[in-house]
Amino acid sequence: QIAVLTNVPDKHRLRRQNNLKSHGFNYPVIANRGGKGPIVERIKQDMTQPLVFVDDLPPQITSVAAHAPDTHLVHFVGDPRLAKLIGKAPEAHVRIDDWQKLKTHLIDYIK
Repeated sequence: QIAVLTNVPDKHRLRRQNNLKSHGFNYPVIANRGGKGPIVERIKQDMTQPLVFVDDLPPQITSVAAHAPDTHLVHFVGDPRLAKLIGKAPEAHVRIDDWQKLKTHLIDYIK
């Protein structure tokens, strides 16, 4: 189960979902405002399997760590220019900045 949790206004949710789909990410998009921790906590309540949260912003990793502490936290910055500027989120279990390495990590984690 994969979903994209993004801080876009709800009126742009479908546009974001269609854009991601055009790049091969055909997953539901959840629109959010502010910290992502509270919504991850709500999502986690309905899950029996481990939950993984991937984000590029340290404050979002911190938010999820505070609200859903048993979530596996991956700090991922896919743009090499930005990756150089952003330090690893302290609460993240791992920092990955390469799409293929992220895919491998996620597959290994869920096995």
